Amino acid sequence: MAQDLFDGHSYTFQQDGGSLLLLDSTDNSHETITFREGLIASASIEVRADGSDTFGMIIQNYNYITTTSGSSSADKGIKIAVGDNHPNSGYPWTGGEYLYFHEGNNSTYAGRVISSFGSIAYQTFTGGHEVSFLESDSTSANVIPPSTGSEGQATQLYKNGTIVSIVKAEITEYSQGVNSNQPIEYCVTSSTYQDKRVFGVYVNSDNSFSTEITDNHNINSIGDGIILVCSQNGNIENGDYITTASGSGGYGCKQNDDILHNYTVAKSLTDVDWSTEPSSSKLIACTYHCG
Repeated sequence: MAQDLFDGHSYTFQQDGGSLLLLDSTDNSHETITFREGLIASASIEVRADGSDTFGMIIQNYNYITTTSGSSSADKGIKIAVGDNHPNSGYPWTGGEYLYFHEGNNSTYAGRVISSFGSIAYQTFTGGHEVSFLESDSTSANVIPPSTGSEGQATQLYKNGTIVSIVKAEITEYSQGVNSNQPIEYCVTSSTYQDKRVFGVYVNSDNSFSTEITDNHNINSIGDGIILVCSQNGNIENGDYITTASGSGGYGCKQNDDILHNYTVAKSLTDVDWSTEPSSSKLIACTYHCG
């Protein structure tokens, strides 16, 4: 069914319990048919929700399975289609922008998901993990101290860029012999030269109101970012690999060769001449290569 919805109109919602209320619209004459019959073709929808760890939107689609014998799930959440068909060929003429991410002020750009001829690109991309720290290496005892921040807020247990290594990993076993595909990693800050257990670089910690996340420490392991380095192995050039340094603190240092090893943490994007630096350590830009 075709319906003219007048290009450029916008609609504003507010979360009210488990529902969305339409607060405002520049298309008052058509808003009923637009939203009751799902005929949104060219309008913008803005979902506003107060803070305090509130989800702006929840998409839930599942089937209740009564038997475990041969069960499988093909439930789908959201389908996003953008771009036009190429007029002279059978392949899609893509280059569309699927998702845009902004900070809470709605003006500071953070990243996007785009496509080009069937390939998805995440910009900017940094792959991270959620880990736990061992009590012996942290005053947090795997729980963020109350003095560092309230629930739902990001906190800092270590300096941003601190290198961490895995001590052990556990696999969660569900009922009837089914295991989780996501292990739980227990980490400490690195202190051994060329540590093959290296896992990533510390970003921050948060303690969420959510029951799923109560002790969440964020580690970056793939992509680009920052890392703490020291002068242990001399000056660092743009393109040098970084490995773990000896001594406490989770610092990196120049790797002795140009081979990607199991103890390689990152690759420097910065030249560092320690004779011109005010201290023997520094936060530099890098690409991550350890997880």
